[in-house]
Amino acid sequence: MPLGQRSPVDYDLAVATARRLAPAPPQVSWAEAGEIVTELRGLAVQAEEHVRGVTGLVPPGEVLEATVVDRGGWAQANVDGFRVVLEPITRKLEEKEQNALAAGVTAKLAGLQMGSVLAWLSGKVLGQYEAFTAAGTPGRLIMVAPNIVETERRLDVDPHDFRLWVALHEVIDRT
Repeated sequence: MPLGQRSPVDYDLAVATARRLAPAPPQVSWAEAGEIVTELRGLAVQAEEHVRGVTGLVPPGEVLEATVVDRGGWAQANVDGFRVVLEPITRKLEEKEQNALAAGVTAKLAGLQMGSVLAWLSGKVLGQYEAFTAAGTPGRLIMVAPNIVETERRLDVDPHDFRLWVALHEVIDRT
């Protein structure tokens, strides 16, 4: 954003707030975390192949591994998506004369609100297909590893089967 222009949302504050307020993740070792990330990435590709084989639907683009994130990473991805979605409104607001102090306070409050909501949601979402990306950037499948691990433990289900189910569910959203 050019110098002197102000966004109606302090996006950096939104991400910082979400990271600060997000629930603590389940405890896993570094080795276990690495295995989980590797498995989730591979299952996303496998799920894409299953969906294509069963439905015959072929989404545009190549089959990609999932982007596996923590809760803060999920919040960052969504703030980036909000930036894309809100950009036309932002441009219109920038064209209007605004009281700089009021605009700054409003942006901070909006950032705190966005971050608080994203913090709460960051503990609930298992995955998503990110469709709102910058022009020319393909969407991506995002899987929130801490939430997947926490949910499979709470439900006492087979981790591999549950992770494949999450991957299938999210790939179907892409298709």
